[in-house]
Amino acid sequence: MNNITQQENNNKKDFLIIGGYGNAGFALAYQLLKNTQATLLIAGRNQHKAKAVAGDLNAMNAEEWIFRVSGTALDVTDKSDLYKVFSQVSCVILAAPLIPFLDRIVDAVVATGIDCIDLQTGGRSRRILAARKNAITQAGCCFIANAGFSPGLPAILLRRFGDDIEKLKTVRFNLLQKIDWDSAQPSDARLAELLEIIDSAIPQLYQNGTWQKAKFWQHPKCSFPGISGHYRCHPVKLAELENLPQHYPHLEKLSFNQADLNTIFNRLLVPLAGHMPAETYRHKQVQRARQVLSFSAKPPFKGVMQAIFQGTAGIENKQISVTIQADNLYELTGIAAAACILQYLDGTIKQPGLWYQGLLLDPVRMLKDMQMLGADIETKSSIV
Repeated sequence: MNNITQQENNNKKDFLIIGGYGNAGFALAYQLLKNTQATLLIAGRNQHKAKAVAGDLNAMNAEEWIFRVSGTALDVTDKSDLYKVFSQVSCVILAAPLIPFLDRIVDAVVATGIDCIDLQTGGRSRRILAARKNAITQAGCCFIANAGFSPGLPAILLRRFGDDIEKLKTVRFNLLQKIDWDSAQPSDARLAELLEIIDSAIPQLYQNGTWQKAKFWQHPKCSFPGISGHYRCHPVKLAELENLPQHYPHLEKLSFNQADLNTIFNRLLVPLAGHMPAETYRHKQVQRARQVLSFSAKPPFKGVMQAIFQGTAGIENKQISVTIQADNLYELTGIAAAACILQYLDGTIKQPGLWYQGLLLDPVRMLKDMQMLGADIETKSSIV
């Protein structure tokens, strides 16, 4: 390796965070700055915002007298710009609504040979990644998809607690996301992505040995700790959970239930959005979604995931319930993504290929690290 190449490698940042000045991206950057020695490059369309957030993060860590964060502009629609910025880092973190540009981003990851950790989800995202799986592996890239809190945690929880019950029979995940939309001020792109994700969700649950479409009476009303009332939830099939039932021969039913963000939003705006032309979808529906979500946002604002495992141990019926929550959903996303990156940094999961966070990470360590980073995790085991 010549001196110029060696110097270029020494000057590389550890992580590029696209969307680092957004809610989830900032929360993740803060966790990495606080709990690792990583160097960060914050990027987005607005260079002023990127540099300002980099300055804020450095100020939060001023006691070190080392500035580990810098900011830059990045146009994800420009292939040459992607290549130029990606060549400055070892790993890119996707923390912005980037699904419309994901194909060219992944191509740039492959071309530059760097790693990628993707906090996005959705059917279109999975298809784009699946089509490039071989290219990712052949380029030696470690690509971790569905990182973060949801949908990154259910498979982690099942792998952690599923074997703690001798004959596991039912598993139920319930997710509530109560967001202060006025304070969050999501971009139009973020709301458009949210509409697309919900519209593309597969309404299935696992029962009697197969994944099957959920009937209307299989949409449960769920209660969540610290929040009054019940919420209508909708079964959604997660890619990470699809093949896990085969590891539990006595499993009769598994469901992941997503609570309504808002009744009007879920039952009216999302279905309409799926049948509208792109221009109408982007403008009219996004603005209506913003109005509905803002009007309906009421405290307490929380992110809560429940996991309930039931089965038998000998002649006794056993139940394990796990609750993970935080007052700010974006902070919880940052915590979960940071816990993933801690395992990536020590090399234990860094291997070429396309991976799901929920199937790749050590689940025991993942939950332990999340608690260390500030997540509220409560586990109860009982004979019922």
